[in-house]
Amino acid sequence: MGEEQYEWVKKYLVSRPSVVGVYAALLAFRVAYVKRLYLRDTIDIDAMIDAVLDDVKLTIPRFTGRPVEAIEAGGQFLRDLITDLGATDSLEEAKFSLEEIELKYINRFNEPLKRYSDRLVRSLDPEETDVLSRILLSVKRREIIGEYTAAGSALIYMPGLSLNAYSIAGLDPLDLEDLFSCMVIARVGEDAAIPSYFFSREFEEKLAKAARA
Repeated sequence: MGEEQYEWVKKYLVSRPSVVGVYAALLAFRVAYVKRLYLRDTIDIDAMIDAVLDDVKLTIPRFTGRPVEAIEAGGQFLRDLITDLGATDSLEEAKFSLEEIELKYINRFNEPLKRYSDRLVRSLDPEETDVLSRILLSVKRREIIGEYTAAGSALIYMPGLSLNAYSIAGLDPLDLEDLFSCMVIARVGEDAAIPSYFFSREFEEKLAKAARA
């Protein structure tokens, strides 16, 4: 697919909520669709889209105060995405298309996340700020990671978190998962996706500044 074939995505990026919805849907769909192709499972596209949107609804309210608008944009985007992908059963072709879309629009996708991250950092106490920084470091070290997208988003195996795959002394695993979820834009069953913005130098500096305050 040529890059020009992804121009249709723009029509759904009309507001911050719609951008959040499209980005969450893109990452959640990647987790679900690519995993099914990898496992060679039979894919019912309509059912999978419905399941993905149900999962996205769990995390979208953290990132926008207009979740209905976000979900509607995400759902419409996914139905166009299926048309664009066609009937491919190639894992590499599907991953390539999804990664090209994320790379092409990564700056648009990051814009509402920057605003959200400002609110997030202001809401944290010093201990939470420290823990969040250590969670990101653990992901960077691939201690609880499945893979990175080409744009730098992390696809996470969630049980690795609840099983406390890395040690943070004195912190309840449930508290840890709640903090972790502050960065999870899409959760699909046991899996989840953290957008690349949360691994950026900009966000790292926001956390460091909060820690010094």
